[in-house]
Amino acid sequence: MKRYHRFILLVALSLIMGSATAFSEVHWYISHVSLRSGESLHGSEIPVGKVIEGGYTEEETDNLGRITRMSWFWGAEKKSETLFQYAPKAKLAEAFETYAASGILVSRSRIQRNAAGERTRVEAFSPTGELTSYQVRTISPDSVEESTYTAEGKRTRRLINYYSAAGIRIRQREYPQENIYYESEYDQGTGVTLSQTKVVNGGLELTVKYSYNSYNDKTREDLYDSKGVWFGEREFSAWLKLDERYKFADGSTQETKSTYDENRWLKSATFSRNGQLICTFTYDRLPTGQVKRTLAVGSDGTLFAEYPDLLVDKVDQTGHPVDNADVGIIQRKGNWW
Repeated sequence: MKRYHRFILLVALSLIMGSATAFSEVHWYISHVSLRSGESLHGSEIPVGKVIEGGYTEEETDNLGRITRMSWFWGAEKKSETLFQYAPKAKLAEAFETYAASGILVSRSRIQRNAAGERTRVEAFSPTGELTSYQVRTISPDSVEESTYTAEGKRTRRLINYYSAAGIRIRQREYPQENIYYESEYDQGTGVTLSQTKVVNGGLELTVKYSYNSYNDKTREDLYDSKGVWFGEREFSAWLKLDERYKFADGSTQETKSTYDENRWLKSATFSRNGQLICTFTYDRLPTGQVKRTLAVGSDGTLFAEYPDLLVDKVDQTGHPVDNADVGIIQRKGNWW
């Protein structure tokens, strides 16, 4: 806790010392690419004040060209905001605050960097100062491995990003388990995902193709099996997944419908098979929005299962999460359908 109080003091001092540095420019962008350094670069600029029916980022810089604020909008509504803090004369941020769509402060984060200025560790704290999670970035010449952990040190996510010679992300592999990975390809100009494949034990299991509108907003995902046969779709609005539907080779169907709260956090998801409700997933979260646990509840209110430190919105027939067959405290024994 003392380390965090010192961190807050340093941030406050940097804000005071930097108060004479006035904001100088505001720009609006509809695309961004991820950089090897851990930062992002925005592009596809649109005129400030010309509100579009889509998503865009408002970027505010000071007279040193440093980004001091990034706000994400959908139409005229602000959906999130990030404020960056700098040490005196520093070119790269040492900390940032994140605000949700409702305007509440949800987290404060601290950045550690190597000699080249690349992010090596990012720690997230609750608004009251408790460490809630941290990310470790292991940097190689053409790739960066990112592992995210809970405050207690439990790894919740592992992925490897690959970059072009210019340092722009072009590919990513995410590993829910060591024998499973999702590989995504990215457009270097807009940063949007071009395609994704799922590989299990070295074999292709599915391919995902993406649809976007003219503002690079994702509207749909279509899923194809290892033979290229379509079997599922996901529908999106304002970058939120609303509906996920499958029709399997044996004729059975599956659907997950999702609802969100005022902060754009997943509030609940109803999971159905062959048109019959199996369970509803609800989520306990930390003040940062990080999922503390998922609960699966039957239509009669019976607790079916709970999944610590994991967001779950669909399960296999025994109630275990997809890609995490050994995870979960299962209360309802036997097959769920």
